Amino acid sequence: MSGYAYAPAPSAPTSLSAALGSSNSKIALSWTGSSGTAAYNIYRATSVAGPFTLIGNSAGAYYDDTSCSSETMYAYYVTATNTGGESDPSAKAAGFRCDPSYATLEIVNWYSSPLNKLYISISNTTLGWSSAANQLPTGTTIAASGGTFRLFHILVNSSFPNYYVRAYFSDNTYTTSSSMVLTNGYKKTFNQY
Repeated sequence: MSGYAYAPAPSAPTSLSAALGSSNSKIALSWTGSSGTAAYNIYRATSVAGPFTLIGNSAGAYYDDTSCSSETMYAYYVTATNTGGESDPSAKAAGFRCDPSYATLEIVNWYSSPLNKLYISISNTTLGWSSAANQLPTGTTIAASGGTFRLFHILVNSSFPNYYVRAYFSDNTYTTSSSMVLTNGYKKTFNQY
């Protein structure tokens, strides 16, 4: 026997999150790394129940998934590897990839406390609040840690790119955001407490 001691496999990564990247053509994954890791394997499925397929690896605790299909919800987990083997899977995380021909508006923490008791409308100044095409439902909740995150997918009229968000409360009052410019193919984050 050589007496060589093999390193144990790393522990599973933690705090995996998945969100749209700076554009709508990728999902940005990040996690907390494990000590003694040489690389991370990234697995993806179209359901949290699987089956999961290895789609790539990363030397760091982040990965941009650019191979996903439009308007598809994906689930992910990651593992840590070294010469001792592969860790157990991390907890799963879900991410949404929007059609790159649309703009994505992410609303973070905007009147987050009563959000379940109101609805949000999005409009530009030309089409107006009464246009059915610009009055959206409350969107898809993709995360809750640290606040309420909601995604809206909007086909922007490039001639009138200035949009507003209006939150309606249960007593029929409302408040309106400042103007923001939306661009098809990109994400805009609106964060106002």
